[in-house]
Amino acid sequence: MKTNAGLFLVLAATTLFAAGCGIPFDIETPTKTIELPNTGGTYFDKVVDLPEEARKPGITFETVSLIYTVRKQSGFVAHVKLYASPDQVTHLSKPSNAEELLDISLAGSDTSKSGTEESQTIRDVLNAKQESFVIGAENLTSSPLSTIYIDISLRLQGKFGL
Repeated sequence: MKTNAGLFLVLAATTLFAAGCGIPFDIETPTKTIELPNTGGTYFDKVVDLPEEARKPGITFETVSLIYTVRKQSGFVAHVKLYASPDQVTHLSKPSNAEELLDISLAGSDTSKSGTEESQTIRDVLNAKQESFVIGAENLTSSPLSTIYIDISLRLQGKFGL
């Protein structure tokens, strides 16, 4: 009788432990380059479709970090902003629920700036298993023909459910 009770306790504890835990992951997506022409500071956006693998049940995202480098090739001053919105359609203006991901200024002598920023919006979109979300941008560069390049990847940390 004691053996059966002990076995039951071990199985129950193992089940509870497995239900509350998962296999951790920490992955980085391949770097993509966004070519951003001078928008004169006007907001524009695009729908980003999420891969089916990211929407599978049992995957929980704890941290989503953007790893970025903003580059320019001219000697002009540039100011770039990047936003994320949980919306699944584009807008004519920046929506009120848009999270500002980047706000980067490059002086005339600067050619690039790099860094990492966390995104609560993208994390929430991934955890909600949405099919898409919206990325928006503004580029105000002192040269009307200047283009900004943003090299960006995502670092995704979370757990696979057991």
